[in-house]
Amino acid sequence: LYLPTQVSPRALCIASATGFQPHPVARIAPPNGGAGIYPHFVDQYTKLRLWELAEAGARGVVYLDADTLALRNFDELFALPFQVAAVPDVYTDRKGWSVGFNAGVLFLRPSAALFRDMLARLDTADFWRHEAEQAFLNTFFAADVAKLPYAYNANLAIKARSPAMWAGIRDEIRVLHYTMIKPFTRDNKNYALVPMEELEANARRRSGEEGGVFVEEMQLWAEMWGETYATYGDKLRGCMKLSDKPGPQGS
Repeated sequence: LYLPTQVSPRALCIASATGFQPHPVARIAPPNGGAGIYPHFVDQYTKLRLWELAEAGARGVVYLDADTLALRNFDELFALPFQVAAVPDVYTDRKGWSVGFNAGVLFLRPSAALFRDMLARLDTADFWRHEAEQAFLNTFFAADVAKLPYAYNANLAIKARSPAMWAGIRDEIRVLHYTMIKPFTRDNKNYALVPMEELEANARRRSGEEGGVFVEEMQLWAEMWGETYATYGDKLRGCMKLSDKPGPQGS
């Protein structure tokens, strides 16, 4: 899903160069004008449009955040008999192991009726606005969410919280979630992006951060990006010739 008014022709080309099919959607504005929400979460409510994909014929959807890396096949999720399934969240602070779920990886059954119900409740629902759509979805679905094993959303906070638990799931991880450190940004402060040709080196450079706890995971991302760039580099470099101004015409 993407917002046509906020994505440039260059970015759209990059996103689709490896085979992804972009699906344009209209923005869903945050409730209360975005009061109390992290600035970089203000567009996150548009994620609710995943439930609209029933109109496109989708019977099951697996959603992945952009800061995830798929390591193994997860087709088995499409056979789940549930409306929505997700992995419990993990925090490094006193909240620890949460009963709420992390919305960075979701399995869901699209439903126009559910989507309409979400929109109807969005402005009045009682949830922590700070975490935007994730908090709303936790409130909306509550106990109806089927909880998946941590291997389906291996949040780096798990490793920081319990290296022993991480070791236990390491060989089963389907989706790795780079929550605490981003391989594709220069730092964790302003999320400055890195040119494609520098991404591999950047990920390796940042692997020493956070006390070096995530060296293996950062090196893995660097390796995977290196393979991706070697395969699709010509297409990706071609994308750089397009406008970087948001909007369909780059104007």
